Amino acid sequence: MLFSKAIATVSIAAVMALFATHANADDDDDGNKTRTRIVDCGEGQSVQAAINRAKRPTTIFIEGSCAEDVLVDKDDITLSGNRAGAACDTGDPRFSAGGTIDGTITVAGVRARIEFLTITGSGEGILVTDRGAAEIACNAIHANQAGGVLVLDDSFARLRDNLVSSNGQRSFNKANVFFDCGLFVGDASAVKSFGNTYKQNQYCAVEADRQAYFRNGSFIPRGTGEAPDPDELDIYVQKGCNQGDPAGACGDPGTVALEVFNGGNADLRNADVTGLMEVLGASNLRIGTRATVNGNIDARHNSVVRLESRPGLIPPQTTDFHGSLFCDASVQTFFSRVQCGQTCAGPIPGSCVP
Repeated sequence: MLFSKAIATVSIAAVMALFATHANADDDDDGNKTRTRIVDCGEGQSVQAAINRAKRPTTIFIEGSCAEDVLVDKDDITLSGNRAGAACDTGDPRFSAGGTIDGTITVAGVRARIEFLTITGSGEGILVTDRGAAEIACNAIHANQAGGVLVLDDSFARLRDNLVSSNGQRSFNKANVFFDCGLFVGDASAVKSFGNTYKQNQYCAVEADRQAYFRNGSFIPRGTGEAPDPDELDIYVQKGCNQGDPAGACGDPGTVALEVFNGGNADLRNADVTGLMEVLGASNLRIGTRATVNGNIDARHNSVVRLESRPGLIPPQTTDFHGSLFCDASVQTFFSRVQCGQTCAGPIPGSCVP
């Protein structure tokens, strides 16, 4: 009897120890239950190692310059340079508050957030793919050799208050022509963009391609008497242009401000555009309710273009267009206040001729 009780006692103790082991296995391997980590790359630490160790939704605060490609393949990982909890200061051209990723951040088939970082390197800056979803906020995505942000393969991204500049540093050549943009959304993916600046990127500021959907700003009216939120104003500048340059006075040959291609869709509701816009291959472009466009629009191949003002709203919402709308015979301009062949020099439609 005493021997049996001893066995029972040992068995209970063993079960409790096993249970404790499994409970700890649900945490990170160092027992961290706070769901935050600090990675100091100046001390030789690795962002990828921190992701690999995460067992639950985790915020990884990044300090220093991290020379590594990063794969986010777990849901609810946040990569942040904002350990101090600072507000996003978009007045600073490098307004990230913390660390640098010298490499590509890939979000593959999961939910993730990327914030307050400088992202630069020899490839793409951020790649969202395989039905992934990413919140991308208050980053300086700058001087990547390839594109700044790519959203592909039925994925989704929301960009807010980012500086996306000077990406596509690799050069054009006949053997392998590159068309790198600040933002490229393709393959039936979708992007919403609020308060971002896309400028001086190699081929274009933004491209929506292959049945993708790109939208800037919120639906108007937001409410009775409410104007568009100035904090949601997007800026798109063609390489070689300065914001606000008049049509035809800026740009590098072969570059554009906005490309809508291969059944792509772009809907600009609160934007300043400087440079050429192309709408090609059965694509759709809508500009309206509050926009300023300094540059021409070239539309072809069964595409649809719609530019509008909304003077009946309170307060009135006006689109200024300084440029010409060029079309081939297949282009449609349903409900547009600007028609093919017209040139405008201010608020539409009043400034448009012929």
